[in-house]
Amino acid sequence: MRQDLLGSWSTESGIQLPKLPFLKRRHNLHNETLRATILAGPGVSIKRGCMPNGTCTGGVDTMARHISDIFPFDLRISPARMNVMDYTMPLYTTDQRMYIQKPAPKLVWNRYLKPFDSRVWSLIVCLFLIHIIIIISIRILHKRRVVRDLTLDESYKTLSDIFFLSFAAMCNESIPEMSLLSLRITQFTIYTTLTILYAAYSAILITSLAFQTFEPPFTTMEGLMEDGSYDLGILKDSADYDFFQNTSIKILSDLFEKMMSYEASLPTSRIEGLRRICSNNKYAYLAPDISTQYFPAKNCTLIPLNVISRNAPFSMALQYKSPFKDIINYRINVLRESGILNKIFKDAEVSDNEIDNSWVTVELPDVFPLIVILLVSYVISLVILIWESIYAKQEKGHHVGDITRVIVQSRDYLPYRN
Repeated sequence: MRQDLLGSWSTESGIQLPKLPFLKRRHNLHNETLRATILAGPGVSIKRGCMPNGTCTGGVDTMARHISDIFPFDLRISPARMNVMDYTMPLYTTDQRMYIQKPAPKLVWNRYLKPFDSRVWSLIVCLFLIHIIIIISIRILHKRRVVRDLTLDESYKTLSDIFFLSFAAMCNESIPEMSLLSLRITQFTIYTTLTILYAAYSAILITSLAFQTFEPPFTTMEGLMEDGSYDLGILKDSADYDFFQNTSIKILSDLFEKMMSYEASLPTSRIEGLRRICSNNKYAYLAPDISTQYFPAKNCTLIPLNVISRNAPFSMALQYKSPFKDIINYRINVLRESGILNKIFKDAEVSDNEIDNSWVTVELPDVFPLIVILLVSYVISLVILIWESIYAKQEKGHHVGDITRVIVQSRDYLPYRN
């Protein structure tokens, strides 16, 4: 117990009280030794928990047995530990979510049909058929001399010409100009409508390729259990471990029983847990969001899932009913209000140079449907080319035979010469 003067009093000046508040005057420990438990290095096993029999391990044990005064490590505040140690005011508060490795892109065959709804595609097909019907109707009227359009007569001779020229119009390709005002209005309407539709289609398609999204393999704890292919990891002997162990929620109890089959291999540090995500694409790890900001995940993208999300405060550990609690809390508050605490966290974050900020690339599964369509069209074109060449040879042979037959038959009508 240390005594100090609260103030002074005199008949001339009266009571003179100190100008600084009580905690701000406590800036000297007067040679008191503040014992601290620190980690030997990053990634070292922490084992900061208590067993059901009351024995504790790691830094928590040093607090429970009064070996250390402070454990300067960000521990999650857990009611189960408050019986053996105390906490400072929270250093920070962050969400705690489940993280997995970003799944590899999947082959989606209908990716290039998704920008438009099925009703929009039906509307485009209807426009195509209506355009063909209008051209055929004009063709019939032209034959019956109801209208006269020489351009139509030259360019739209057969049904195949009408089909391919209408298809070209639907693809915003130029087609022969028509002299009829009604057909020009039809062409203008089709070009305007399809230009707007193609602009919308291109915008949605490019966005989907550039801004890649993925469907999470599961969205609930029940989905994680039903999936069965993912192993759930939590920090060993941590507050999360105690939460899963003592929970009354059945699905969490079932997940904890499943984790008991590989309890010995649970990660002993947050860095180890995050590294396992990168080395195993079927591993889910429960971690605070702030820990991912300090993890240099090279060639690995961590995806948070809101399967389980909790707001978790993290503080330093003190001895139970520690006399240093008030002064340490005051100093933490001073660091927070002055911005120094925030700067410490910012300096510890992984810099942009250490993070792979490469451009988002379009991968092979994204364009594979187009490649397949292109190859199929090449094969069909080659088959048609072979068929056309065979048909052309047969037609040429028939023409040669006809010409020879005419020449032979006409020899009797030639004048005779000696």
